[in-house]
Amino acid sequence: MDSIKPLVTDQRGARHMLADCGLTKLYDLTNRGEIERKYIDNKAVWTVASIEDYVARLASTPPPSLEKRNRNMKFVREAHPE
Repeated sequence: MDSIKPLVTDQRGARHMLADCGLTKLYDLTNRGEIERKYIDNKAVWTVASIEDYVARLASTPPPSLEKRNRNMKFVREAHPE
């Protein structure tokens, strides 16, 4: 029997999918439009597809700190050639 993949998840599930991030981070991502929140009656739920898309975007771009580190390493190499 095929298992049914959920389309939405509650706050706890969304945080769990995002490596147990904090509530502030969850709402920050929501307010920036990175992940999508909907309401079923009065209950806030997050779409699983938007969370998966966000994680896929994270995997395809290097972290900003890595780019900064690479620029700094370029500066060091130029200042001190071997």
